[in-house]
Amino acid sequence: MTDLFGTRTHWDAGESHSTKYVVVALLGRFKGETGENYHLMPIAAVTNQGLEPRKWIGQLLQVYEEKGIGHGPLFRRSDGGRIRAGDLEPK
Repeated sequence: MTDLFGTRTHWDAGESHSTKYVVVALLGRFKGETGENYHLMPIAAVTNQGLEPRKWIGQLLQVYEEKGIGHGPLFRRSDGGRIRAGDLEPK
């Protein structure tokens, strides 16, 4: 449910705070709500384990920008459709 446009829109918010983070925007229908809404999830720029979500999501946004893609799922299959959890499972 990650949304490219919403994540790009809120990208700068994570850089302007004293504790760096990245905002991942989820778009969809959530339990108990009507209509599609954004849910913004702040994630640490660098985790305690040394993972760097801000760096990698930033590179992903850059690739989409270079390809002229501005809307749709942030994580997608080669055909442009939204990935499912099973798509990430090892074969």
